[in-house]
Amino acid sequence: MTMHRDEKSIIEDLRTNLKERYHFEGGRTLLRELLQNADDSGSEQVRIAVLSGWPDADHPLLRVPGLMVANDGRYDAASAQGIARFGGSVKATDTAAIGRFGMGQKTAFHVCDAFLVVSEGHETEVPPLVVNPYIVIGKPGDACLEWEDAPTARDRDLLLSSGLAGSARQMVQWYPLRSPTLKPKTTTSGFLPKSYDTSLLDDANNPFWLSGIVSLLRNVRKLEVIVTDGTSSIIDRAASPRLRFDPATPGQTDFGGPLCAGIRSVGKEMMAPTDFATDLTASEGWPDILDRQDDAMVPQKALPHGAVALLVDPDGQDELDITWSVFLPVASESAPRVVGTGRRCQLNSLAPRKWPVLERQMLAAPFQASKASIR
Repeated sequence: MTMHRDEKSIIEDLRTNLKERYHFEGGRTLLRELLQNADDSGSEQVRIAVLSGWPDADHPLLRVPGLMVANDGRYDAASAQGIARFGGSVKATDTAAIGRFGMGQKTAFHVCDAFLVVSEGHETEVPPLVVNPYIVIGKPGDACLEWEDAPTARDRDLLLSSGLAGSARQMVQWYPLRSPTLKPKTTTSGFLPKSYDTSLLDDANNPFWLSGIVSLLRNVRKLEVIVTDGTSSIIDRAASPRLRFDPATPGQTDFGGPLCAGIRSVGKEMMAPTDFATDLTASEGWPDILDRQDDAMVPQKALPHGAVALLVDPDGQDELDITWSVFLPVASESAPRVVGTGRRCQLNSLAPRKWPVLERQMLAAPFQASKASIR
């Protein structure tokens, strides 16, 4: 007999993962994950804003406050399927992508119970998408049944107009913030009991912190973050050298440059020879995963890559912050702080802890390479 999956288990599985696996520390956690997804799609521009919604919109999820995320990366039918999928990630075997667990998209369910996606300007037109997990247990009278309707052309225009002005293509996501008045069912408050308001990104609207994240992305050149009072932070590295993340060219490379308002970065990137990764993935005990393309078990992806960026804020206090900016869940955001004399600096490391020797070499490199430029 064929084994079948109980559709209702999707809700409980998501709830369990949100509580136990997708660690959430507020707006910064969500913003970092969404930026990772945008970077993996090849986005050069990203705009993130907390908006009050459109009370006269046709779709009920657009009438409430929410988080708008727009980027100009790749988006097609396969991308839409990956966004809506629960269980497995389309990036699990893609070594060109940072993500592996599908965490970025699922993390959004900490703050909402359904979300919308619209797009324009891509090679193939993708219909508006409603990601609405609660539809599988919806009953007459439940709001989640109303959420299932696709956004109208008018709704689509509202979302696109809030995104990237002047961009040839864009994909816009709308995350309506969970509140006591926005429940998927009359019998539940949603995936989690906590509600969020328009202050969600207040802790993330920090140019220095945002610069640290952007400095370690490969593709995103410009990031704009807007909070409800209209305050915005714009990080733009223009033509400054970025991470290459290229396994075909092992060795060390430099990257970095101006980011915003006097903040600049100096970075070192290291890619070890391919035989390093080959030996690692062939070692005993290395985990494998089901390749969704050909249904074969293959080693989980791994690249012997690491990077560190030293950020300098000439107007900051005399301190040195050492912060792990690892995008996979191998470290928390907490880190030791070294206080000394000089300008405010921050060391952001993308070096995975699985390779401590490589990591130690890379942590030391920027200090030696950029000593003159920091003074």
